[in-house]
Amino acid sequence: GLMVTVQSGDTISGLAQRHKSQIDWIMQANSIKPGETLHIGRALMIPLIPATPTPTPTTPLTPLPAT
Repeated sequence: GLMVTVQSGDTISGLAQRHKSQIDWIMQANSIKPGETLHIGRALMIPLIPATPTPTPTTPLTPLPAT
């Protein structure tokens, strides 16, 4: 996740959009109740969408000889 400090004008939906996260994830990660006010200066954990892992070959690929 990513730690951010709430700035003036920040909203959970805005932070979720900016950091490509989900509103529900942010609320759950920070124990925020629906309707709760975000206070400027509050540190929030932004859970990030896991990046799709790129498969890494365990052995180098050897090109096949042309036939």
